[in-house]
Amino acid sequence: MVLSVWGLYGFSGAGVLVGRLPFLRVGLVGIALIYLLRGTAGLVLPFFLEHPAIAANSLTFWLVSSSICVIFGGFYMLGVIASWHDLGAGSGLRERPVEVRGR
Repeated sequence: MVLSVWGLYGFSGAGVLVGRLPFLRVGLVGIALIYLLRGTAGLVLPFFLEHPAIAANSLTFWLVSSSICVIFGGFYMLGVIASWHDLGAGSGLRERPVEVRGR
């Protein structure tokens, strides 16, 4: 479920969705940071900690899954950097104009 929402935010940031999701810039930066943090921690911690939660999985699991997280986080961050101006509040990225009706 969480990854599906993150995918929707990625598509919204890329302009693929019809509408713009709320808190798009903040959401994409947060998603990128979570992926990068998870990936970096998973590449480093198995070599320094012997916690049962880490030992429950193989070193191969940690290296492969963490590398995937770093790659995903890197792509999210590159997308945010490339589209930073377009992702800002009121940028109009795939937004419909607001109609003001008279009284």
